[in-house]
Amino acid sequence: MGIFAFKAKIAEIRAVGLPQPELFAVAVTIVQLGGSGLIIANIMPWLGAGALAGFLLLTIPIAHPFWKLPEPQRTFKFFLALEHLSLIGGLMVAAALGAFTGQ
Repeated sequence: MGIFAFKAKIAEIRAVGLPQPELFAVAVTIVQLGGSGLIIANIMPWLGAGALAGFLLLTIPIAHPFWKLPEPQRTFKFFLALEHLSLIGGLMVAAALGAFTGQ
């Protein structure tokens, strides 16, 4: 969910059962914008990549628990989890490059 679909983001967070979905929606938006901004601006890109990777990793058991679901939802959520792991791999590269360049 993007920043322009804030109500949809709140509804999605509410659907997974987290308390205070409005607070979580604000926190998610801050992590997404802040982490991306740090990477794009090349200001401590390792921190931005780490924040985004941590967020993505946490979403797997919270929002995509494929092991608890019947088919075909299991396969769909499994592919979403794999997509998140792929993005985490890319963010690890960004973090390593940021650390390598001394940022």
